[in-house]
Amino acid sequence: MSTGTARAVKHSPGSIMRDEARTGWGFILPSLTVIGVFVIIPLISAIGLSFTDANSLNFPGVFVGLRNYLDFFTWDFAAQRALFNTLLMAALNIPLGIVFGLTAALLVNEQLPGRTFFRWGFLVPVAGSAVAVSMMWILVFEPSSGGFLNYILLKLGIIDEPQAWLGNVATAMPAVIVAMVGNFGFRMLIYLSALQGIPLELYEAAKIDGAGRWAEFRYVTWPQLMPATFFIIVNNLASALRMGFDQVYVLTGGGPMDATKVISLAIYENAFVYNQLGYSAALSVVVLIVTAIITLTIGRYIRRKAENAF
Repeated sequence: MSTGTARAVKHSPGSIMRDEARTGWGFILPSLTVIGVFVIIPLISAIGLSFTDANSLNFPGVFVGLRNYLDFFTWDFAAQRALFNTLLMAALNIPLGIVFGLTAALLVNEQLPGRTFFRWGFLVPVAGSAVAVSMMWILVFEPSSGGFLNYILLKLGIIDEPQAWLGNVATAMPAVIVAMVGNFGFRMLIYLSALQGIPLELYEAAKIDGAGRWAEFRYVTWPQLMPATFFIIVNNLASALRMGFDQVYVLTGGGPMDATKVISLAIYENAFVYNQLGYSAALSVVVLIVTAIITLTIGRYIRRKAENAF
């Protein structure tokens, strides 16, 4: 075989494609390894564990079929309430966080004095430790007259005596939701990036057509922000049933009377307090299924809205 023929065979299209495939697999293999070791294998193990009565004394336990799932749906009202509380928090936190994030992004996107300071200020709760931020909220909801919220309301004459905001069944949940909504800095950052990517020609055309500020927002800004909104909603939905653990654990511990307990805290307690590893794994699988259903259902609807915006 001549040198030219050998070179042609070596660099044939099929050979080039195989080389590119090997190079591609070489790039993604480390990520696939990490996902397999830390996501796929633990997920399969948790599903298998959910069908057992495993605890730290008899691990990996005895196969009990669907008993753990039946226990959750038939008599574990505390875990059911925790799941309801989590869904309620997500239903309120996600839209309120979007509203506050969008409002903050619109404000700091304007040529206002001190906007850099406010940009960093809105991001501090997100960048900081969730435990540290929750400790700051404890100072806000302090039940004595020295608590920030009680002090302000007493001075304004709205209340007559200090309130135990985190110790009252009626006010504990709203207080936790306020603490969670306060972390809207990430949403603000996404919206701010999207706002700065909107072509100025669209606003100029709207002004030529006589559009005011509200019409510009309704027909130009909001449609252009739909992809960012889709990303935020799907991202939040995917983590909706995991959110709130840090805030609830630090602020209320799930009380009073399980009024603020979330499903992630119930999973933690069943695994590490009550030593019911199999049952805790079953709760985790339930959370996974509910999260997948919510994300796929609402995410598909929002994606169509984002696509139709253009």
